[in-house]
Amino acid sequence: DYVVVKMIPDNRLPPRHLHSVHTGKTFAVIKWESPYDSPDQDMLYAVAVKDLVRKTDKIYKVKSRNSTVEYTIKKLEPGGKYHVIVQLGNMSKESSMKINTVPLSAPDALKIITENDHILLFWKSLALKESNFNESRGYEIHMFDSLMNITAYLGNTTDNFFKVSNLKIGHNYSFTVQARCLYGGQMCGEPATLLYDELGTGE
Repeated sequence: DYVVVKMIPDNRLPPRHLHSVHTGKTFAVIKWESPYDSPDQDMLYAVAVKDLVRKTDKIYKVKSRNSTVEYTIKKLEPGGKYHVIVQLGNMSKESSMKINTVPLSAPDALKIITENDHILLFWKSLALKESNFNESRGYEIHMFDSLMNITAYLGNTTDNFFKVSNLKIGHNYSFTVQARCLYGGQMCGEPATLLYDELGTGE
């Protein structure tokens, strides 16, 4: 003797195994599995993307009958931090994860030219290789004095050079140039770093 039992799908269950497949500068590919195996009808998911830096929310709707669902979240910002929540459209239990997008890359060809009483930092425009970078955003420059163990913020510029004065003889400095940080210093580009020995052996 035998009996056939068909279980009633529970639509209050959360999506399973939510994870990130690939993260870029302006997008993230996420993947999850349906709350139960082999759905027999289209399932509507709500994908909520919370921008933890800007404090904004967006919700996307995804319809799929597949057991495994892949979705690309677009229009993200380089170096951003996001909280992603996926649940069925009936607001069932949720699955969530954090995503950090890839920051803008460091400026290329950072070099120093020594003048009489100051130095000039030069670098290539980030806009040459980063389509997401606008020159009006500018760059910020930091300096680390290894003798004093102090890091100083020197300022920002929309140029591709920066003048640094009042360097002390016998001190070793490290200079960093990066895409200017946005929203309270939370979204920065990768820094380009250059060591400089004030005794004259620019490295």
